[in-house]
Amino acid sequence: MRRSAAWMMLLAGACALGGCKSPSAHVRRDGQANWDEVRARIKYQLAREQFESGRPEETARTALEALALDDRFLDAYVLLCRAQIEAADTSSALRTLSAARAAGLDAPVLSYLEGVACEMSGDPVAALASYRTARQGQPNSADYLVAEVELMVAQGAPDAALQLVKEHARPNENDATLDALGARLAVLVGDDDYADHCYRAAARKSAHPLLTLDYALFLMGRERFLEARTQLEPLSVDATLKELGGPVHRALGRCYLALSDSAAAFRLLQPYVEHEPTDLEAQLLFATAALAEERYQVALRHCRAVLTARPRNGEALLIEAMTLARQGQMDAARRSLESIAAGTPDRATADALLAGMDAKRAAIVEAPPIDPKASRDSAVGATAEVARTDD
Repeated sequence: MRRSAAWMMLLAGACALGGCKSPSAHVRRDGQANWDEVRARIKYQLAREQFESGRPEETARTALEALALDDRFLDAYVLLCRAQIEAADTSSALRTLSAARAAGLDAPVLSYLEGVACEMSGDPVAALASYRTARQGQPNSADYLVAEVELMVAQGAPDAALQLVKEHARPNENDATLDALGARLAVLVGDDDYADHCYRAAARKSAHPLLTLDYALFLMGRERFLEARTQLEPLSVDATLKELGGPVHRALGRCYLALSDSAAAFRLLQPYVEHEPTDLEAQLLFATAALAEERYQVALRHCRAVLTARPRNGEALLIEAMTLARQGQMDAARRSLESIAAGTPDRATADALLAGMDAKRAAIVEAPPIDPKASRDSAVGATAEVARTDD
């Protein structure tokens, strides 16, 4: 005890001699502010984790707690606004952005989020102005440019949108975003040459399967089936692209049929339709390939599977009719053709086929007499010829 008392006396003397005194109010305030900033960042990290796990309401509460500790914390305002937008609470999001600016904060991301909130609120004019401000504040941001361009297109100005993309094209960068956007805009305004240029530029920068598929569909739309096939075949054997299996198989199947390679279409589609029986478009493509390969029962089975789901499907009825005609079942083929709804493109095709069948039947009736011994062979030949009215 005596030793402790002595130490206390020495300490008191030292403080008296050295002018030792308690921390000033200013120092205490600075220390508290620093501690509040640390606590705000801890809260912010928790809010980020909540947002990434899909809990926007909890994110908003935690971000507000962070801002209560540091009202100039830009990232916390941004996260709070994103959470409110995610929860479709655009009025709160706009109030958050106003509070950030009232705190003296300004950044392109605030204008971008304002654009998102305004667009969701049904104010495209204000949204476009905000997106433009964001893009001008950060010209190298592809996201801000994409937002502005997409809204310009939605407002009916695709040509101006394409021109804006051209002005900001960055051919020497590895990001394919603007190239892909330029391609789609060029397709929209009918500039196929520029679209092709952009698709090729994007392909040099990215091997993303969605981009490859998009380019292949563009090529197919211009009847460049050989090039489209080259794009699609690697995708069709990539087992990691299960979510793209349907679009890829359907597109490649159409390419093969357009290139008169029904055998390849049959091989491609057979395992797919067995695994995906509800893909009716693929079922029809497979039935078409089976018909071309003279696999008539297979063709009938698959087009009738479609008719079970959609009894008035014109394409399925056409395939059924042509398959029946190939088998010489002309009355049944006629019934299928006559079942196709009036006023549809498939009905126009059906009417043309019916007219051809009637004309060939008339030609048979009006033909000059033939050798009775050959009558059966001639009838069979005429029937077979009528059955090929689709050739």
